[in-house]
Amino acid sequence: MFRKLTAVCIASTISCTAICSLTNVFAEESSSNSTIETVIWEKSNSLYFEVKDEEGNVSIRPLPDSKITGQIAVTVHDMPIHVTITSTSTEGLSPYYDVDIAPMEGQSATRYIFLLDYSEMPQDPSQFETTFVSPYLTQIYNASYNITISDPSREEAVYYESELVIADPHAEEEVNGITQYAYDVSFTQGLESAVVASSPSAVTESGNLTVSRNLQFLWIPYSLGDVDNNQSIDTTDAYYTLLLYSRTSAGTTDELEGVISAAADINKDDSIDTKDAYYILLYYSFSSVGKNITFEDIINGNY
Repeated sequence: MFRKLTAVCIASTISCTAICSLTNVFAEESSSNSTIETVIWEKSNSLYFEVKDEEGNVSIRPLPDSKITGQIAVTVHDMPIHVTITSTSTEGLSPYYDVDIAPMEGQSATRYIFLLDYSEMPQDPSQFETTFVSPYLTQIYNASYNITISDPSREEAVYYESELVIADPHAEEEVNGITQYAYDVSFTQGLESAVVASSPSAVTESGNLTVSRNLQFLWIPYSLGDVDNNQSIDTTDAYYTLLLYSRTSAGTTDELEGVISAAADINKDDSIDTKDAYYILLYYSFSSVGKNITFEDIINGNY
């Protein structure tokens, strides 16, 4: 009981001191050994349109399936990622999907399918300031898609690709079915940059076009609570956690060199705040008085 009270008092005192200090600084697919489950994401609102009847009543209807011939498939391995898909057309930039995805529980990888309508094709391309062509298609289009895939834990880990054209199946001779852009996303140690993308590989079969690309994101191993990744958990880690919280509160988004932000999210609620710093201080305080404890014990109040 004495050790518990001592640890809590130490953590509270250090936490208050650190916060005051920082306040001054900032105002289904088969693999070799298993089957990857496939999830078809809920249709984007952009795949619906408004219809007004004679009395002026407006109803929302889905685009016919015959117009939804595009897909972006993202297979994510091991770690969560963020995916944003937009469309560029004569009407400007239109949002389609803006989601976080991760392998389903109990799975090492999951494949997500995002449905798209086929790109518009102008009768007279010369009338349009911006048009798009694809090395895999024959026609000229005035609309295309853009995708951003990122690691939410690292600001610099972002992959972006634009001018993804979905074939009009009524206009293309060889591609008269589904156009799919497939991305296989994995995390690897020892990369020289935050993201490495392979060259695209295109296959047309039975009227369907599939363009595939592998993406490797740099994975830096870490231990929860070891924010500065020096193989120990102490007050410095709590300080960096409070620093991350303060920077986020102040609107600063750039990364701190040598700091792993994912290691600071102790309770795994996708945010870094004073509670995470307090958990780190409790862990350090208990360790300092000789008590073996885990973060799970601390979060659940088992100390």
